[in-house]
Amino acid sequence: MRARGPAGEVAVKTYQFRGKTGRAAAEQEATMETELEALRRVQKPREHGSIANMLHVLPGRGATHVVLQYCAGGTLKRLLDKGTIAEPAAAPLLAQLVGAVAHIHAAGVAHRDVKPSNIRFADGTLATIKLCDFGFAVPADQRLTKTAGTPLYMAPEAVRSIAHRGPPVDVWAAACVGYEMLHGRPAFGGCETLDSLHAKIRRGQFNPFKCGSGALRGAISAGLTADPAARPTASVLLEKLVSAD
Repeated sequence: MRARGPAGEVAVKTYQFRGKTGRAAAEQEATMETELEALRRVQKPREHGSIANMLHVLPGRGATHVVLQYCAGGTLKRLLDKGTIAEPAAAPLLAQLVGAVAHIHAAGVAHRDVKPSNIRFADGTLATIKLCDFGFAVPADQRLTKTAGTPLYMAPEAVRSIAHRGPPVDVWAAACVGYEMLHGRPAFGGCETLDSLHAKIRRGQFNPFKCGSGALRGAISAGLTADPAARPTASVLLEKLVSAD
């Protein structure tokens, strides 16, 4: 939901507790606290321009309202539904996304659901993106065994449900988004079943490049390295993208 405040339009996310008791209420509160803690951490020691930052938390009777920066330009997914993004526009957008991911990792947070629908444009110029929705966020150093996120953007280690960390998963997903911006289709799209999608991801067998400069292809390919130990960190991938300009 969006609203207008003293500083202009804002986005409001509401956690509804009215009518919930016992386990349901406890799970809702845990989900809210996880997201709020992630948002607090990524804003220290400074806010990042490519994150939809939290402005206020407003507890109320039966609900808590989280006030966030409003992104008026819609989602990246909505733009991609219309087609591709030319490299001169896609490359800086991908650099902004990877920069946001590097920032949250430095703050000790892993997002775990980086995808086009969780990336919004700040305004109608479509020149500045904001990473949003930290509902699956966890501490960056947390050892994970359960999958989370959206199948098309899941990394091989998450698909296998083996012990893994969140930051390499975010790097993989960001590279998937970069591929999709250039091609207008997912890097691992075209599979008829979830099992075939998982098999393709485990092999790191993304669809062939049809466009993009060699430098940008190289950066995206590096992010789609199947072995998380060999996959570059977000900060290293950002360096590759900057040098590709």
